[in-house]
Amino acid sequence: MTTGWAGNLNSPAGAGGRTELGETQVIAAQENAHNRRWRLLVITSVMSENRPIHMLPIPFDPASRGRYHFAGHGVRLEHRRS
Repeated sequence: MTTGWAGNLNSPAGAGGRTELGETQVIAAQENAHNRRWRLLVITSVMSENRPIHMLPIPFDPASRGRYHFAGHGVRLEHRRS
């Protein structure tokens, strides 16, 4: 059994608590939606010696509903025609 935390690192794309998730980050967050020890780690001021690291809950965890919203960008889907 693992006792440590697991997570995904990200640096913000803009100010005001906005960050972008790439395809592999979305997949990891979805796969760990019910893993209470997995977090999204957001590092701000990456060039600073005292850069803060924010541990955020998983965006796809049902308990996180209402905490996040899509910020003006769509989701790209690939599909097959039947």
